[in-house]
Amino acid sequence: MSAIVKTSPLIIAVTARRHLRRLIVLIVVLVIGLTALGSVALLLLSRQVAALDAEIAPAEAANAQVLQSMTDAESGLRGFLITKDPTFLQPFDSGLSKLNIAQLQIDASLADQPSLLALARAEHRSAEAWLHDFARPLGAQRAAPPTVGLAAQRAAKQQFDTFRSDNASLTTALRQSRADVLTTTRRTTTVTAAMLLVGAILGLAVAVPLARRIIRGVAPPLMALSAVVRRWRDGDRSATADEDTGVQEVRDVARGFNALTRENSSALAEVAERNRLAETVGTIARDVGETLAADEVTSRIIGPVFRAMSADAIWLRILPGAQVSGPGVEAYLPDTDPRMKAPPALISMAGDLATELWQRQGTLRLPAGEERSPSVVKSETFAAILEMSGRVGISSIVVVPLGAGAECVGYLILGRAATSKPWSVPETDALGQMGRDIGRAIVHARTFEREQQAVQKVLALDLQKSDFVSMISHELRTPLTSISGYLELIRDGDTGVVPPKVTELLAVVERNTFRLRQLIDDLLILSNIESRTLRSEQLPVDLHQICQEARTVAAAQAASRQIGVTFESRLDPVTVRGDREQLEQVISNLLDNAVKFSRTGGRVQLRLTADGNSAVVVCADDGIGIPAAEKDQLGTRFFRASNATAKAVQGTGLGLAIVRRILDQHGGSINIESVEGNGTTAEVRIPLASTRSGPPRRMRDGRSL
Repeated sequence: MSAIVKTSPLIIAVTARRHLRRLIVLIVVLVIGLTALGSVALLLLSRQVAALDAEIAPAEAANAQVLQSMTDAESGLRGFLITKDPTFLQPFDSGLSKLNIAQLQIDASLADQPSLLALARAEHRSAEAWLHDFARPLGAQRAAPPTVGLAAQRAAKQQFDTFRSDNASLTTALRQSRADVLTTTRRTTTVTAAMLLVGAILGLAVAVPLARRIIRGVAPPLMALSAVVRRWRDGDRSATADEDTGVQEVRDVARGFNALTRENSSALAEVAERNRLAETVGTIARDVGETLAADEVTSRIIGPVFRAMSADAIWLRILPGAQVSGPGVEAYLPDTDPRMKAPPALISMAGDLATELWQRQGTLRLPAGEERSPSVVKSETFAAILEMSGRVGISSIVVVPLGAGAECVGYLILGRAATSKPWSVPETDALGQMGRDIGRAIVHARTFEREQQAVQKVLALDLQKSDFVSMISHELRTPLTSISGYLELIRDGDTGVVPPKVTELLAVVERNTFRLRQLIDDLLILSNIESRTLRSEQLPVDLHQICQEARTVAAAQAASRQIGVTFESRLDPVTVRGDREQLEQVISNLLDNAVKFSRTGGRVQLRLTADGNSAVVVCADDGIGIPAAEKDQLGTRFFRASNATAKAVQGTGLGLAIVRRILDQHGGSINIESVEGNGTTAEVRIPLASTRSGPPRRMRDGRSL
């Protein structure tokens, strides 16, 4: 018995050691498993962040480049169509040269993302549709600039709008993918933390039956760790586990948890910072894109960039450019320190540096003490920049070129003091994108300014032309009047008997004199309308009476070719407000064209009706019609259809131009439908006068309309 008593403590001790050993082995296995689990979770997080950097971020950048390339191409093509100047196609050529590279980058980045790749290919197709159907054919005609019709412009705009929509859809999908990665990262962290908590609790549950002393050494630290895990799960990223309390195994778990949370916090912070910077870049791009004046760019962006990037100093300079004269535009903050004003020599060196950086498509960071790169920065430039920045207390700077296409248009230099954090890679990347957005806005603004200047020059030339035509027309009317007077004297026999042969010759002279007088009158009217010196009286006019009188004159002229001219209307009167003489000319020109282009024995119909608040005049003939390819040119000055020219039909090509402009002054419109060989129908609409200005219109049977 005594032996048993004596040996009992030994047996208890051996048993305790045996159970302790089992507990230690179990805890060690548990720690190893949890560490492996944490490592797997950390690996998953790393892969997710890597996927974000390797796939989504390059795809976003390439997609932005696709939009930029297409926008450059569209802007250049638009400038070319407006000015007919092939130099405006430089952005077009540059944009096309970069488009394919950016599209290949998107396809390569999204090769493992089928849904995103489908959106990217839809964007490629819409871009290629615009290029194939509109842009490339026009760009290939730079030696002989074409004239693009309104329908073609609308179709091209619709195609380009489709591309913009596809580009926006891909951008939205990429942003959503970035958000999904962040959500997955958070979920993985939460699940991992929960598993760590479960494992710790299981280890504690196994240890309790074996030793209360071990339980007392394990339970409180595990409970504390559990509380930390819950805080982390609830969003408290400052929660950390106590690594100095409890048995070794618990401390190891705490260290592993802290390491995992630090890695996860770092990943989340990096993603959040990239998102913030991307939003900042987008905000700056939208803001600077709203201005169409290049000189306003500095005042619009320098403050927002200075604040958004937490800079202590900023220098912004816009270079003059190849087609812009002057010294350029400069701004800096803080603008209260006179030391911020850079000397001319440094401005010149910074401009050369920005040009070289733009050619390399890169930015330059110069933290204090960092070795410079001789291939990028010349020694004197490096020393001058550091001396200038150090003079105002700046120890870390970033040089960002501003440009678009092959042109560098300026630079940004941002600095931070030694007490501020140094510039990070994400910040430098964001500034590089910001430089491209700002440079693109500057180039677009300069292009718009040049277009406006070109438009003003064209308008001035057009006014000079109108003045010249008016002057020449007035000068020609005097000798024509004299010629007509002498012709009348000769034909009346005031100068003696006129032989029959001479009478025939005089008739030819008289006809051509009349044609020339008509041309001069048309030129004067058109010139007065375009120069806004022709005023339209706004008086009540009976359109029914005008149509009757015009039909009578046209029928007399058409009788020699056996062309029938009829007038039909069930309304009398049809009152509009306008200038009677000008409205008479509208109806006369329509009938004159209809008779002139009708075949011998043809028929011309003139109809007058009312539709709502408009009087409707329809003039239809069964003549030679107009070729379909030439319909868009109707109403332009001196235009004559090719089939009319081939048949030697006389005319000046001014009749419809005068009709359109008179109708514009009366708030009216004209629509022409024609089939070559089957005739032409012209429909004119003129607003009716108010019913208060006279009695109601009545039909021929006496009923009110």
